[in-house]
Amino acid sequence: MAYPAPDNPIWHSNNHQFASIPPNVQGYIWEQLRLPSVHAETLLPPHNMSVIDFVYSFSLPSMCKNPADYNIPDGHCFFSCESHTADVSILAWLTVPPRTVLAILVKDRKQAWLNGSSSISLPGEQTYLPMWAPQFWSELHLTIEPAHTQWRSALEWLKRNEFQSFQDQIRATLHSLSTLSWFGNLNPQLPGKTAFVKSNLQVFLSRNWLNSEHIDQLTYLLKRDIQEQDQASDVHQIDTILARKLLLLYDAEKNCNQLYLPEGDHFWQVFGKRLGPTSRVGGVFHVNGNHWVTAVVDIAMEELAYGDPLAIDGSPYPEIKSALLWFISKHVTSFDPATTDDECLSCPAQSLLSDWFNCGIFSHNSLLHAFLRNPILQHTHNPVVGDLERLHILCRLISTHNAMLSEICSLDINARSSKL
Repeated sequence: MAYPAPDNPIWHSNNHQFASIPPNVQGYIWEQLRLPSVHAETLLPPHNMSVIDFVYSFSLPSMCKNPADYNIPDGHCFFSCESHTADVSILAWLTVPPRTVLAILVKDRKQAWLNGSSSISLPGEQTYLPMWAPQFWSELHLTIEPAHTQWRSALEWLKRNEFQSFQDQIRATLHSLSTLSWFGNLNPQLPGKTAFVKSNLQVFLSRNWLNSEHIDQLTYLLKRDIQEQDQASDVHQIDTILARKLLLLYDAEKNCNQLYLPEGDHFWQVFGKRLGPTSRVGGVFHVNGNHWVTAVVDIAMEELAYGDPLAIDGSPYPEIKSALLWFISKHVTSFDPATTDDECLSCPAQSLLSDWFNCGIFSHNSLLHAFLRNPILQHTHNPVVGDLERLHILCRLISTHNAMLSEICSLDINARSSKL
């Protein structure tokens, strides 16, 4: 059976149900309801707009968050057969409906189009709006407004009185953020590793606790620094993904009789194959549900050095020590966990009276000291020391991202040139 063309006016009537029309007609309708790129360019912030310009230059329309504040008269119909306005710039300042209303519009607009609707009518507004307006509002609700609010809050954090004496660091941070676009992911710091979302960086503009993704960002940055300093270095970093896996593997063998086999192509086995008699292995480990500590094993010296911001002279967490030494012994057969000595690893001290949030920052600093001999942070009883280290880390992460972006662009240009 031959159907009329998708743009045939016969579809724009009352005689069809969206679920029963041909797929090509469904696709055509979706295109009519899609935010046109020409209007997206003027109504939405460009993806390459810097964080600074996104927060201070882009103006969000008023957003209705509470459905109780959005008055819908009895009998109001959101869909109309009237033609929509040609001046869509009104959408830049018109109050955005709440999500509950938006959900209805998104759900019903396909069938409304088939029933002959050509525009959307909002309560109290005389102007008829295009049928693609719900997609614009969805983008604001789901992406633009959350990012705008979060980045604004992060930048406001820099205005605290405690930073009055550190304006050079504040200016350096603002400059870095002016080179970072607000949208998308950071470039992976290492091949095969995660491309973290840029919003992850906001934790370094706060006194919030670092999660596993933040710790992994710092671990990959350290590994990149070590590789740049010495390609032949026999130093190996454990990220949080591998750390969790080692604990599971150790528990499976000790408690479930599941023998660990070092040979194989799983990522933990590949990691283990890189270890040798002169290797040093370490990472930042999650313990007690909300705390980060550092552990480094020197295989040649048969030492496990341990750093805990809350217990500078404390003993290693038994589960971390046991799993780490067990795993190494599986891959380096000359290594005997029983003869390994415990050593204290230099680590900044954390005072819970004023600081519950910097254990990740301090444990990473301890790992930097162990592998690169970076200085240990001092006077950490003052939380501002941790704040300034966060700003330093943020600038490092952004500069690394930008450098990698330049490398990618150069490779792309060279590849194009070679084809000419």
